[in-house]
Amino acid sequence: MTGASLALLHLGREIRTKVPQVETQLSGAVSAGAVSAALQSAKAKDQQAEQRIKAYVDKRNRASTSYIASGDTLVLKQARQNKLSTLYDPHPFTVLERRGPSLILQRGDGRMFMRNVSYVHKLHKDSRIQEEDNYVMDVDLSQAVNPPRAEEQDVRRSARVRRAPTYLKNYQL
Repeated sequence: MTGASLALLHLGREIRTKVPQVETQLSGAVSAGAVSAALQSAKAKDQQAEQRIKAYVDKRNRASTSYIASGDTLVLKQARQNKLSTLYDPHPFTVLERRGPSLILQRGDGRMFMRNVSYVHKLHKDSRIQEEDNYVMDVDLSQAVNPPRAEEQDVRRSARVRRAPTYLKNYQL
């Protein structure tokens, strides 16, 4: 892949062996210039290979850059207590500082956290967080608390006349 042998790159010379092989130009005395040129060529090819691999992995994993900066408002992912709990904490945080993939967050009450970018979701300017007190219920509470009884409900029953089987006519039921 690099175009040079490992012995030349690591030891600075070709290995002498008793196995018969075709003589090449480098098999004789290797100059210092040839070794440094081989090292530079190997490093350049290695960097190109790493860039190709990184591009493939980023595409495969759908990696994207994070545009979260200091001063942004966001919500933090929370642990799931039950099946009705939300994925994110409804109380927003503000980004104080960004250190690489880590964020230093502060809540309105002064608590500070340090979390990775993958644990937060940015709130855009047009997003509004609704408080739990502002929800409007479309359910009639009197009916939800006191459901109608069975005799008040319309129950459709068959109009067929039921009779005992004929083999039981000698018995009292």
